[in-house]
Amino acid sequence: GSPSLTLPIANRVHDNTGFEKSNSSNSLYTNYVVISVTDGVYEDNIQISFGSNGSINFEDGWDATKMFGADFAPQLYMIEDNLELAFNHLAEIENQDSKYVNLYFSCGVEGLQTLNFDLSNYSYSEIILEDKETNTFQDLLQNQSYTFDANFSDDEDRFVIHFGNKLTDIKSNQDISPLYIYANDKTVFIKNSESEGQIIIEIYDLLGRKLLNEISHNNLTSYSLNISNSFVVVKASSKNGTKLEKVFIK
Repeated sequence: GSPSLTLPIANRVHDNTGFEKSNSSNSLYTNYVVISVTDGVYEDNIQISFGSNGSINFEDGWDATKMFGADFAPQLYMIEDNLELAFNHLAEIENQDSKYVNLYFSCGVEGLQTLNFDLSNYSYSEIILEDKETNTFQDLLQNQSYTFDANFSDDEDRFVIHFGNKLTDIKSNQDISPLYIYANDKTVFIKNSESEGQIIIEIYDLLGRKLLNEISHNNLTSYSLNISNSFVVVKASSKNGTKLEKVFIK
């Protein structure tokens, strides 16, 4: 197997040097997220970056394969081109578009683990963590740490990170909305950046048939739809306006 070295956190010497290959002032990475996981003793790190030369394929010199540590330490990795990655360099996200990355995790010991997200060099407007094991969603712009319970029997394909680029022209105030709508596989997500107030959510198929009509008081709401390979229209209305979005359900 690949050679590896895992150090307990208590035995590490810390200075101002950031995650190697990414945080130095002359780094070629400019828009990226560093993700770490710790069980309180051991730690592992990965990086997701965005750039004009990124893609869903392996980029030699930008992407990097994972070198796994000891079995008793937690591990994070991603998969691209059937390769397990520690660095994943993706294409830039277009305005009003979104992207997601599956985040794989295996624990070295069972019990509480904590994911930490360094967003100091992340420039897009949305980043949400999905825990498929608990059906939990967390807005990482509001809270960059997520603590969860892990067991050896857990599916390693546990997490999804949702990225969104919701930039608007400051002169076009009519385009500015606190509501953000997107889909992942068969699930529709509605994010409300307002601190309070209800949202009326309606979902229609392209024939105009209403598939859902609900009221939500949550900042992030999700609905799983029992359809495949179809577009739906999502209408979300709050006290400050209405947002319509056509999304694809796989």
